[in-house]
Amino acid sequence: LWARIPGLIEQKKANAYEKAVSILKDLRDLAEQQNRRSEFEERITSIRNQYPTLHGLHKRIKQAGLF
Repeated sequence: LWARIPGLIEQKKANAYEKAVSILKDLRDLAEQQNRRSEFEERITSIRNQYPTLHGLHKRIKQAGLF
């Protein structure tokens, strides 16, 4: 699932951001079940740093409680 995230983000469309965030929420839940929350948070930080100008994406990530 992680491999799908960059392709969705790079579409730079609201619906693609929504899909990416939906997948990220599933990945967060999985990370919590596996006691790997810190690894998930590192990857979210990496995504935010990799796409610093995509404010729509950042807003959705924050609203979803992912960061």
